[in-house]
Amino acid sequence: MLKLFPYPKNVETALLAVPSPEAAIKLLGLARSESADLLNAFELTSRVGMEMVIRNISGTKEPLQEKYNWYVLLEFSSSAKNNLREQMENLYNLANEKNIVLDGIIAESNKQREDLWILRDGLNEAQKYEGGSIKHDISVPISSVSTFIDIATKSVNNFLPGSRIVAFGHIGDGNIHFNISQPPKCNKNLFLNNWKKINKIVFDIAHNLHGSFSAEHGIGKLKREELKKQIKKIIVKSNFILGKETINDRLLSSWIRCKRKVWLDINEQNEHKNWTAHRALQLDHQYKSISEYNKQKPGKGLKACLVGFPGIVGLLLKGIYPSGQLI
Repeated sequence: MLKLFPYPKNVETALLAVPSPEAAIKLLGLARSESADLLNAFELTSRVGMEMVIRNISGTKEPLQEKYNWYVLLEFSSSAKNNLREQMENLYNLANEKNIVLDGIIAESNKQREDLWILRDGLNEAQKYEGGSIKHDISVPISSVSTFIDIATKSVNNFLPGSRIVAFGHIGDGNIHFNISQPPKCNKNLFLNNWKKINKIVFDIAHNLHGSFSAEHGIGKLKREELKKQIKKIIVKSNFILGKETINDRLLSSWIRCKRKVWLDINEQNEHKNWTAHRALQLDHQYKSISEYNKQKPGKGLKACLVGFPGIVGLLLKGIYPSGQLI
């Protein structure tokens, strides 16, 4: 189902300088309350990224007289004739009083609004002119955005000094594009050879903060191996026996469909491989049916038979029909 919204009649856009990502999170809360939830964009970007855009994208320029480490591009919009300009100005004044905002500009025209958005939308294109880039699409809880950026930036620079961190994204949903551009005097191929090591540094930090290595751009081909690693950790943690088996595409698909099927695949019990997710649902339905007729919890396996349980699950029966067919 596709949900449609009226085209906004009223839009106000501002670029505000903030002292840190932590301050940006506080500004996010203020923006939501001051706009009565009419906030439709909240984009964080760093000074490093801003400089890349101004250096490489034609028609761009410094938005403010002074230079700052962090910026937030935010936008209010409404299909009604709200006084969004007044709300945006009130937000700036309130945030300034709380030392959350250092400076800012509110767009006076559609052209100025477009110019502000180019400073954000031009980031991906601008990085292409800066040499090698190792990109990450991370998601963490909103409360951990600042912590992630701080720890990940220090960790990457400790591993590869001089790396230029281009962190940006719509942090309203905890999404961070954490991209690393090569040090200015570094060989591009040598830098890109560190891809897996840098990925591990960044992904481990995201995981420790209860985040994910994948956000709005999904898994794709590049992150498939990382997904397998994460699933293997879950499997091992749940005491699921893998042995020395490598998780390939077949076993990955099996695990997603049914845990028992992947166990059967690993142990090569070919006569029992016709195990499907549908079959698992059937057994679950059978279990619930037994529970309805017998309030006592069903026993499991041959031991339950010997004890005399009125309801038994997990019992594999084998026999021979009069015709000689195996059952």
